[in-house]
Amino acid sequence: MELHYSMLCCQCGAPIEPNPSSMCLQCLKQRVNVAEGVDAEATLLFCRQCERYSLSGDKFVPAELESPQLMGLCLKRIKGLKNCKILDAKFLWTEPHSKRVKVRMLLQKEVLNQTIVEQEHTVTFTIITTMCEECQYTYTDHTWNFMIQVRQKVVHKRTFLYLEQEIMNQRTRFQIYDIETVPDGIDFFFTMKSHCLRFMDFLHSRVPGVHSETVKLVSADVKSNTANKKHSILFEIANLCRDDLIVVPKKMRQLVGNCTRPCIVHKMNQWIHIVDPISGQTSSITAQQYFSCVFGPIRTRISRQRAQVLYCEDGGAYIQTPHDAEAGEQHFCYTHMWQVLKEEQDVWVYETSLIDFEEYQLAKNFMVGQKYYIISRAAKTDEKKVRKIKETKLVENQQDYDEDDIQAVAELYDDDFKGELEAEEVEVDGECYCPQ
Repeated sequence: MELHYSMLCCQCGAPIEPNPSSMCLQCLKQRVNVAEGVDAEATLLFCRQCERYSLSGDKFVPAELESPQLMGLCLKRIKGLKNCKILDAKFLWTEPHSKRVKVRMLLQKEVLNQTIVEQEHTVTFTIITTMCEECQYTYTDHTWNFMIQVRQKVVHKRTFLYLEQEIMNQRTRFQIYDIETVPDGIDFFFTMKSHCLRFMDFLHSRVPGVHSETVKLVSADVKSNTANKKHSILFEIANLCRDDLIVVPKKMRQLVGNCTRPCIVHKMNQWIHIVDPISGQTSSITAQQYFSCVFGPIRTRISRQRAQVLYCEDGGAYIQTPHDAEAGEQHFCYTHMWQVLKEEQDVWVYETSLIDFEEYQLAKNFMVGQKYYIISRAAKTDEKKVRKIKETKLVENQQDYDEDDIQAVAELYDDDFKGELEAEEVEVDGECYCPQ
């Protein structure tokens, strides 16, 4: 038989289990306030332009309503929690326009002879709208110190659309206080050199390009030996894009494996990765090599045609375009993709009969020998991805991009951030293989 010992509460006389305080829970809560010294009201600074909350000092961080990030900001703003332990914390519903955020916490504290007491406590935060330092500069003239001018001399704008998507995905990393669009590029403005250099490294990791810097003296104080300067950096992107058909200039061929045949640009990052559409020979061109001998594409994705694979053989495949189907014709094309192509699969091709190869200084014994160059497989369009790209805009009221540019960026994200190719590997729609 188990014996249960009990005692009387020293305040109300109710029978209770023995505890160090000799009081029942109700009397203990009336006598001890766990939330004593903990703030019941606090403030949150909110930038109405960039929609970020103040963390400490001039540092602002993004956070959504009722998100874990905002909960962390709120708990850091509450004073008096040093001697308490937070067991739970949650948001209470408030009107969206009330400028109030309520947080209910479950506090635990050791009181009166090592007795542990739990108590709920609600803190009301008042949201005060302000402007962070970066946003203040946007309303003041002559405040930028560093500017990066991104330029590319091409007809399409798909490279800038790709950069906009990448910047929006990682915008919290960059302290960009103003952005302006120009007909042939985008201008980014910064207040500190470290922010400018961080963004410059980001551009070099995404697209092949070179930069040059110029300095303009705004004002100078001879007595104190100080000067106000503005730094302008021109970042020029290579005039090529994915799926472009190119011929490497004669001066550069020895640097890229003596590539004397027309090639296809199959990937663009800090290097220009090219592949021979027939043999599968791969090579890479650095930004410095490209700008030492600038050249443009023979054909771009605007000139490509859709074709269907009828059946494959060693080293190539029989394909048929809609025009060939009307004429009852089919053509055999050597391709580096013959190992991964399947019957009744759609591919993108360039028609070689429309290209004059004599003006590009190819080898004397060079012969095309086929009507089409197969570029890549024609994947289905992801409508969700296209809609997301259309909705994501870096600058308000900016001009909409062409539908072809949006489709190109949507296709690009399928193969983006993949590993680098091996020495003799070719990447086709995410699959790597060695051509035989």
